[in-house]
Amino acid sequence: MDESIVGRHALRVVSLLLGLLIVIGCARVSFKRGASADSMAADERDCRSSTDNEEQYIKCMRDRGYSMPRLDSMPNDVDYTPPAKR
Repeated sequence: MDESIVGRHALRVVSLLLGLLIVIGCARVSFKRGASADSMAADERDCRSSTDNEEQYIKCMRDRGYSMPRLDSMPNDVDYTPPAKR
């Protein structure tokens, strides 16, 4: 495969990932080992319906065993250098 095609594909992938990070910049992600998608959705619904306060929602989810890192506090600098053209 031509290196310029590979470089353009890699650039598209990186651009797509950066775009997604921008769109979900303040989003939350929940993790719990062994939790199914259905049980996580039910826990999120229960915690959301119990309060309008974001911090109380986070506390509710953490009390149920979820880890909830803040995505907006993660580094978002991506160092990408396309392959050199020959």
